[in-house]
Amino acid sequence: MDVIKDFLLQIALVAMPVFGFQLPWEKNKKLIMVLLWGLTLLICMSFPIYYGEGYRLDLRVIPLMLAFLYGGTGSGALLAALLILYRLYIGFDAGFITSMLTLLTGVPPMILMRKTFSKANAGRRVVLAILLAATYSVMGIGWTALLRGSYLDVLSVQLIQLTCVLIMTGVVVRMNEFIYHMQFMRLEAERLRTISELTSLFAHEIRNPMQTTRGFLQLLDSPELSSKKRQFIKLSIDELDRANSIISDYLAVGKPASEERQRIELASELSRAANVIEAYAANQGVNIKIEAVSECWINVNPQQLRQLLINLLKNAIESMPDGGSIHTSVMKETGNYAIRIKDEGVGMTPEQVNKLGSPFYSLKSTGTGLGMVVCYQIVKQFGGDMLVSSELGSGTEVIVQLPNFEFAAEARGWRRPRANG
Repeated sequence: MDVIKDFLLQIALVAMPVFGFQLPWEKNKKLIMVLLWGLTLLICMSFPIYYGEGYRLDLRVIPLMLAFLYGGTGSGALLAALLILYRLYIGFDAGFITSMLTLLTGVPPMILMRKTFSKANAGRRVVLAILLAATYSVMGIGWTALLRGSYLDVLSVQLIQLTCVLIMTGVVVRMNEFIYHMQFMRLEAERLRTISELTSLFAHEIRNPMQTTRGFLQLLDSPELSSKKRQFIKLSIDELDRANSIISDYLAVGKPASEERQRIELASELSRAANVIEAYAANQGVNIKIEAVSECWINVNPQQLRQLLINLLKNAIESMPDGGSIHTSVMKETGNYAIRIKDEGVGMTPEQVNKLGSPFYSLKSTGTGLGMVVCYQIVKQFGGDMLVSSELGSGTEVIVQLPNFEFAAEARGWRRPRANG
């Protein structure tokens, strides 16, 4: 009975840092979360579950793993060092040696899987976290059995601890992801409201003088002018039309999603977008490489899809001032298609990645930040998700996950529609 009460205390301690995600401390959130995870780890180790002859168990693996997966390798290493020092303070015994061996064998998988975890969606993150927690706990059970022997009563308590670790890992990670999602939705709603108010003002204040200028340029375009002057007038009109098109795209952010959808083949659209922006890429010394699986059909608005691809490719090009290669691909996944765009540019810090999609936040001196807002909005309208992974000095990878129209239709027993035309 005492063992069960001790387990319940450990579970309550592990759940405490979850509430830290909800508090409004965005500026130093990572530091505060590391402190909360460290405090949880110390309290868990201070009130362990005693059983058998000198055996002790706790749920320290959960805050340790969360620090590695959410805080990064540095945060995780800090908690690992804290664990070692505090365990040494408790006593240099067989339990200390077991803890060190468990750390040495259980932490490397966390470090290796962190990048995969950061790119995964919420469901896969829960599964990965449970697998990592299970690996660490099984390592601990194995080292304990090897160094101190294994008995049935000891093993039964260890299995209870393993069950608690797996359940609490799933619950804590799921709650973290839910809180992240709710915070993102709240920020996105505020962002869209701000953009909606500003774009209506931009439309009247910018478009009116542009249309007036375009009209006078058309009046000046007469056959008596030299071919060079007429060429300059045509170029000016084309640039005004392009600027007007960009304004229209930004205005679309604050408007309801377009209902016009067509059955589109992703590989063809990616190739088309690459061809459109090829001249711009060549001027920057950038080469676009495409690896696409054919017959990836999706039901979306074609204009919005092209705008999304061109925006992402343009961002990738502009991130490589010294030139390089952009690797793009379209791959099939279960129920989804994944469009990957990876550059060899300057990269971003985790803080910069988290701010992507915020109005007027841009890493370019002349940028408005609205381009990424448009991208996130389009992906949301398509019912998909966009993941960004970046490392400073090593480039950025953007993964756009879009629902598989064909897969969804077959799963529901629907007939495949014929392609347009």
